[in-house]
Amino acid sequence: MEDELLAAFLDFLTDLETVVRQAKEKLAKTVLWNVVNAPRPCNVEDPAIKWLARKLEEIKSKHPELKWEWVKNADNLVTGLRFIVDSEEAADDVQSVANWAFVKASQRPQTGKNV
Repeated sequence: MEDELLAAFLDFLTDLETVVRQAKEKLAKTVLWNVVNAPRPCNVEDPAIKWLARKLEEIKSKHPELKWEWVKNADNLVTGLRFIVDSEEAADDVQSVANWAFVKASQRPQTGKNV
């Protein structure tokens, strides 16, 4: 009887090990978004925001894994940028250009249909 209990316990541990391994694999595939926040909401038509969209596409041509999207508020103004990229170098590039563009756009009075 002890042998049967021991065998059942070993089976349980083997199954548990498999579940833990699968959970680790799923966690490793979990996507974490980086976020760059604008100092204040910006109109998507602002020249600096349009420039940023072009720069992001340039970075994407060098780093095809880059995925990005605007974060917008209820008034459809850009409040930030969410992005995913594999390399630290590309992440630094995205953060640098996004920070510059958001600062420039935030310094201008907001005009246009979204304001």
